[in-house]
Amino acid sequence: MKKKILAAVLAAAVIGGTLFWAIPALAQSLNPLDHVDINPANITMGVGGVQQFIAQAYDSSNQALSNVNYFWLVTGGGGTINNTTGQFTAGGFPGTYAGTVEVVAVQKTLTAVATATVIVSGSGTLTGTPGVLNHIVVNPANATVAPGATQSFTAQGYDFNNVAIPNLVYGWSLPAGGGTIDGNGVFTAGTSTGTYTVQASSIQTGYATAVSGVATVVVSTTGSAAPNISASTFNISRLTRIFGRYLKGGNFANFLGGQFQVNSPTGPETVALVPGTVQSNPSPASLIIVPNNTATPQTAFTLPSPSVIQPSGATLNPGDQVIVVTVNGQVSAVLKVASTTTGQTPPGFKNRGHDNGQGQQNPPGWSHGKKTGWQQGSNGDKSGHQGD
Repeated sequence: MKKKILAAVLAAAVIGGTLFWAIPALAQSLNPLDHVDINPANITMGVGGVQQFIAQAYDSSNQALSNVNYFWLVTGGGGTINNTTGQFTAGGFPGTYAGTVEVVAVQKTLTAVATATVIVSGSGTLTGTPGVLNHIVVNPANATVAPGATQSFTAQGYDFNNVAIPNLVYGWSLPAGGGTIDGNGVFTAGTSTGTYTVQASSIQTGYATAVSGVATVVVSTTGSAAPNISASTFNISRLTRIFGRYLKGGNFANFLGGQFQVNSPTGPETVALVPGTVQSNPSPASLIIVPNNTATPQTAFTLPSPSVIQPSGATLNPGDQVIVVTVNGQVSAVLKVASTTTGQTPPGFKNRGHDNGQGQQNPPGWSHGKKTGWQQGSNGDKSGHQGD
């Protein structure tokens, strides 16, 4: 009898200990993300200076959360940032960049956004002269056109810290012929097939040295080809997972977008995220959106072929929320933000464990996953159930 009592006591102790350790983990999983703080919220630094930004997410009771991922962007210029670590490097133009550092905190299907202001002062030391035109990127970098067809090119100049320089005037030329090009970068192919070079040159105000950037255009009877976007180190599927799935409802309107840099064998590349609402029915070649929280009434994008809309097979309509992803100014992907919402269990259902035990089927318009619980699709009820 004593052995049985002792065994029962030990079993209770083990169970109690298990519950003791399980309760904090359970509590953590039940504390949903409410807001995120960024530190420092305001910083003054010299050109070329480096600042490590730190983010901390909290629930509605201001309890710090650890099960959160962070994604960093620059929304208003002033420098560059490492999108995973939050390390910011000031650019070459002194000025006040309000809310330019943006962090997106992600916890399962929840997001929160915070921004910080950077003042770049004229002090500091860089190798070279801050703000001087260093290189020009021509987009698209590669194009194929049929004889007599046209192709538009654009140019953007950057300083040595890869910060875009606004208001530059570009001159266009064809060093090896191949057709004609006008002052707006519109190339018209000639009758001779071959590979040719498009060159954009600019002289920054106050400086005498011209800087040039080039692109390759192939004149071929095979016609047009999709733009070549290298971004060899850029993982588009990662952004699809983060933003295409998680930014929903009110959270999406607070997302300002932004940009970050990646390195590739051909040099630095700028990846930009532009969130907004589809303005009109997209054609196979173009898309017009109204960006989030900006003074810009609308922005037009040229879409490459084949379709770059994610998830695969998705279509766009006026009113849809999207994030346009560009690499060096070219559209790389259009992420359609998921329309599912979370909240209550579908009518007639109790909870995940009970529903599974009863063998109840998914109601129309709803899906059910082991990790996500009940979720409502675009044709279902306006509620859902957040599982673990």
